[in-house]
Amino acid sequence: AKKNHDDGMKLMKEDRAALALDEFRKADKQDGGHCVLCELEAWEAAMEAADFKVAREQATAMLGNVTIPGYKAQADYMLGRAWLSDGVKDKHDKEFEAADEAFQAALQIRPNYPDCIYEDGAALAYLKHDNQAVARFQSFLKIAAPNDLNYPRVQRFVERPELARARMAPNFRVTTIDDKTVTLESLAGKVVLIDFWATWCGPC
Repeated sequence: AKKNHDDGMKLMKEDRAALALDEFRKADKQDGGHCVLCELEAWEAAMEAADFKVAREQATAMLGNVTIPGYKAQADYMLGRAWLSDGVKDKHDKEFEAADEAFQAALQIRPNYPDCIYEDGAALAYLKHDNQAVARFQSFLKIAAPNDLNYPRVQRFVERPELARARMAPNFRVTTIDDKTVTLESLAGKVVLIDFWATWCGPC
């Protein structure tokens, strides 16, 4: 089980999430289906590979194995994330409803969970429950640090909740070669060209 888990970690470092997922699931099976760490890693690999059905299975497996409330909140959050990602892909309300249910379960245990509050606001926005979504986003702004990556975006969502269900590029934070910090949100209002390249790629 340990060898499969370690192999999965190596594959994740090589950006081979689908193969890593197989290794983590094998490791969990060899541990009798009780390896919470394997299930967590498998969830991350499944999300990376956009296999949201398997991600839900892994989060559900975690829920069956954890007893500490904080870990249960994390597993509920993970389940919500998988449902929400599936909903964004398929545009089905039932998936957003399931996401909201999972996020609410997590928030029952851990009410001041910023990431969960943010994601639940998004799920509610996709359901077009804009007043509830705005309330969630306002709660996020009260407890999240102003340097949180999503903070400026959520400020806009409070004013215009429909933006939370718009097709938007994922936010990011990078340090430039002259040691400045840039986020996507800091470039709002400007035309942005993002060029993906790698040092090992000749054509790049």
